[in-house]
Amino acid sequence: MSDDKPVRSYSVFDISGKMLRNNNDVNANYLTIRRENLQNGMYLVQLRFDEGVLTKRVIFE
Repeated sequence: MSDDKPVRSYSVFDISGKMLRNNNDVNANYLTIRRENLQNGMYLVQLRFDEGVLTKRVIFE
């Protein structure tokens, strides 16, 4: 992430595609997504920028 391309919003999905968390008002250069009640396993995190979307796999152990 860079200073000129802030994250506008993000979503967290389980591996089946169900949205578990969503925040449409981020507008930040750095992002911390708290695990909170998410169990161990693989998740997809979708970051939205003005320029497009980036989806990454995240594994909680």
